[in-house]
Amino acid sequence: MKTYVGVDYHKKFSYGTIMTEEGEIIKQGRFANHPEAVSGFLGEHSGASCSAVLEATRNWTVMHDWLEELVDDVTLAHPLKVKAIAEAKIKTDKIDATTLAHLLRCDLIPSDTSSSRAFTPGPDTDEPASASDVPGSPSDYDQEPHPRAAGPSPIDSL
Repeated sequence: MKTYVGVDYHKKFSYGTIMTEEGEIIKQGRFANHPEAVSGFLGEHSGASCSAVLEATRNWTVMHDWLEELVDDVTLAHPLKVKAIAEAKIKTDKIDATTLAHLLRCDLIPSDTSSSRAFTPGPDTDEPASASDVPGSPSDYDQEPHPRAAGPSPIDSL
């Protein structure tokens, strides 16, 4: 049976939803951000017939690596492009994880290819890309200060 996992990743804990191909929720819950806790949450649902998704947020690479060892495929979702979550009126960990699992199940995840390219080792190397390879890195900007930064700020006159 194919399963889909949506993970709402936080600093100290995460919330996960495991769902079937038909959209039936098998398991939901909060777990610590630790490899054994992730493995324990997935339990019998990990393996080749399981796919997972998480948003590219703070330290996503850690959870991505843990999931990659436990499931067949890990998708990285662009947090601002997942409109179902970004524009939701009611936001809870449970709703966000469930929404991610549903979107993955229906192949509707807007991926964050720029982040995954920047932090995932390439085929010819075991090293991640350097900061200068990341779009928007400091090397992409002029060294001149922003015009507003050139003079005193309005706060200085207070």
